[in-house]
Amino acid sequence: MSEKILEIKELNIRVNDKIIVRDMSFDLLRGQIVGVIGASGVGKSTMLFAISGLLGEQYTVTGDIHFDDGQNILNMNRRNLQLICAKNTNIVFQDALNSLDPYETIGSQLREIINFKEIRSFKDEKNRDKLYNKMLEDSSNLNNAKNLDNGDSRISHSESFESANKDDYIEKRIYELLDLVGLENEASILKKYP
Repeated sequence: MSEKILEIKELNIRVNDKIIVRDMSFDLLRGQIVGVIGASGVGKSTMLFAISGLLGEQYTVTGDIHFDDGQNILNMNRRNLQLICAKNTNIVFQDALNSLDPYETIGSQLREIINFKEIRSFKDEKNRDKLYNKMLEDSSNLNNAKNLDNGDSRISHSESFESANKDDYIEKRIYELLDLVGLENEASILKKYP
């Protein structure tokens, strides 16, 4: 049985007296893809913002949103919510021109995201080391699955978080993620503007 990484139970979202989302429930298993479809204005983005902890104060959210650690994010303070959501969620918006800064290169924006999501958001060394070791394991599994472990510049098990230069780590992670989604000519992509 696959590992459950997200559980939504009876999610309700209101703004003022208007119900935006009513009694939404679903589970997401590791490796599974869930498509959320519907007409414009029915609450798809609002639901995703609730899962990512990005809804404003004007929204009332009830129900349960649990990531794999079992905590209901709806009961968390803002700081813990930010840390959990930074670790567990990403949003790819429908229109990349509205999502990326047209005055910054794609590479500089990816560097900022990885620095925050994978390094800076984990302040204490113990959690940072755990995250780094998991990323090494994930990248090793990816390399083994795709036969990429051939001495290239991707992350290797011989590196440790303490000895790895943060900028080098971020660069390797960017190339690894671009490769994962099947993009070629990574260096030229990173220099482009959105």
